[in-house]
Amino acid sequence: MQPKEPCARQGVFVAQRAAALEVFGAESLKDIGGRVSPDTRRDTVDTSIVGEDWLPERYVLEWQHAVWTGPAKQDDRLFNQFLHSVIAQGFGRIRRFLLMMVTPALLLDRTAELWREEHTHGTLVSRVDGRSALLTLTDHPYASSFLAARVMAESLRHAASLSRTRQVTETHLVLPASLQVKLSWS
Repeated sequence: MQPKEPCARQGVFVAQRAAALEVFGAESLKDIGGRVSPDTRRDTVDTSIVGEDWLPERYVLEWQHAVWTGPAKQDDRLFNQFLHSVIAQGFGRIRRFLLMMVTPALLLDRTAELWREEHTHGTLVSRVDGRSALLTLTDHPYASSFLAARVMAESLRHAASLSRTRQVTETHLVLPASLQVKLSWS
């Protein structure tokens, strides 16, 4: 049974927490904890083990904003370093190794399947055409938040850059009911 509120698998939160510790240090958790709601702090900051299989996506949005305004100091380079660490933590060593074996096209063809493993709501569709892809996310909070859209676009770009390619660029567009991310690679 699908929950009413959009949720993300606990691994997303474990990866965010581990990335914050890696990139910003232990003190960052205090900073982040002071910028999120009491529920989010209780479930994702105050404990090192996330107890629920699924937690609300609003927690992810709060974390993104807290990291952006807190430890990352609204610095794109620092924030991207955090996002790249989240990807590394979330994929794990085996998956990262497998990423190096696939092409961006193969990876992006599988994004919808990967999305459904990590999120209860939203539809992610990808259309690959040669050395580019258009990914569209609908019916999800990430499609209505400027910061979440930026995070999603950079996360997709970075994941594709870990595959067998040289350079991946992205552009994204937040529309009234969807997020579109265009990736190109050489």
